[in-house]
Amino acid sequence: MVRSTGLPPVIDGSSRVIVLGSMPSVISMKLGQYYGNPRNQFWTIVYSLFGMEPEPDYRDRLAFLKQRKIALWDVIESCERRGSLDSSIEHERTNDLKALFRRYPGIGLVVFNGLKAQRSFWTNASLDESIERRLRFITMPSTSPANTARADLKRAEWMKVRRYLDEPRTAHLSL
Repeated sequence: MVRSTGLPPVIDGSSRVIVLGSMPSVISMKLGQYYGNPRNQFWTIVYSLFGMEPEPDYRDRLAFLKQRKIALWDVIESCERRGSLDSSIEHERTNDLKALFRRYPGIGLVVFNGLKAQRSFWTNASLDESIERRLRFITMPSTSPANTARADLKRAEWMKVRRYLDEPRTAHLSL
């Protein structure tokens, strides 16, 4: 098995939401792009939350996310894995999420893209209690092609992200 290291975060000071995946797929790593596998539904779902179709250029996709105050990163900094399945991840090392949340206090919602990201986070990430208290956490159906749930059902769940972004900063809408 080969040790792989993930991608840097896509984030800026205006980010209010961060989507945390587990680890980029082999295709994504080769391209150096989050959700680079054309069969992954991430871009289609996120754009559809705003009534749009994904733009072909990756830089435009990242700009789209930043304009909507959505950040991307992965829970896992590096791991050993054959292929792209989360179930084959071994010997994982976690990204320094505590430092990220300290540096970007505007983030209020953490969205796990699938159960592996959620499990790795709660098993390996250590947050200060003050950071954890200011965050809300939700787990979305994975956008991976390995998750064969219907796209419309995934999208309905992911709409929680749009509702969060639409609410006033001081509101505490139940997701």
